[in-house]
Amino acid sequence: MKKKLITAMVCVLAAAIVCAVVLTACAVAPEQTGAPAAAEESGAKTENVEKLPLSVTSDNEELKPTEGLAFATYDNLSYTVTGIGTVDLGASGRVIIPSEYEGLPVRAIGAAAFAGVGGLTEIDIPDSVTSIGERAFANCGGLKYIGFGNGVNKIGASAFSGCSALVYADVSLPIDKGVVADKDVEKVVKLPALLTAIEPYTFFGCGAIENLQLGSNVTAIGDTAFFGLSALGSEDAEYVLTIPDSVKSIGYDAFMSCGELTKISLPVTLQSIGKYAFFGAGLVADAPVTVTVRGEESAWNMVPKGSKWNAFMPEGSAVVFATAAEQA
Repeated sequence: MKKKLITAMVCVLAAAIVCAVVLTACAVAPEQTGAPAAAEESGAKTENVEKLPLSVTSDNEELKPTEGLAFATYDNLSYTVTGIGTVDLGASGRVIIPSEYEGLPVRAIGAAAFAGVGGLTEIDIPDSVTSIGERAFANCGGLKYIGFGNGVNKIGASAFSGCSALVYADVSLPIDKGVVADKDVEKVVKLPALLTAIEPYTFFGCGAIENLQLGSNVTAIGDTAFFGLSALGSEDAEYVLTIPDSVKSIGYDAFMSCGELTKISLPVTLQSIGKYAFFGAGLVADAPVTVTVRGEESAWNMVPKGSKWNAFMPEGSAVVFATAAEQA
């Protein structure tokens, strides 16, 4: 009885927070008045990942960049996608962003460019794009598949918040014979290799994500970045949420309400963990959570941790330590 009461209290708390954030996220984004910030030199490691060609044919028609999107240039050197424009998504729901527009490279997707666009299910981003603006795809409830390209090194806050159907993201879309075949898609969200920071609320409420993989260049995970990934780990009992060695900070509520998640691996080199960071992990699965720290307990004890960073995990949950040999 006590356990059910606690579970109910946690659900009510989570629901209240979700409602508050969704209402905030739904606010109309301010008009863009300046140029998008240029990507900073970060010294991030590069990975030569081959992007699948968009020359796959369907009914003898080549998959071509989507026509009718809205663009703007702020420096006369490149273009930013600013909206859906006159595009009729039709039955496919797919948008293929061009690498060039009017002879100039397309470098960015602007703030709130596709926010709330109904019918959008697939987005393919070319290698030329380096940044995705704040709330760019917020509340695109039907968006399931993302092809990030090789160039993205910055994703703004709340960029994909509320994308409740999202199940796949990688360098390119898994297109076969002109369509994404749901039954053949590996449900995994792999974030861009060049990304160095996960901004606050970036994937807030993306409740269909089952498998999340972070890149080895990420140094910071923002507040509430992955709040409410309720399906994370639900379909694979062996799934481990692995936080890379590069990560130095995990913000508050970062993985709160990931109730199916039961295995977490953390680097001992973390410099901070925010309060409620993994609050409620394993609660829905009703299974103990194992937090494996890659390093010595003495070093782990020195890591600053916010209050209740691992609160409301099921009975039997524990923090264990892996030796170098066990990590190999």
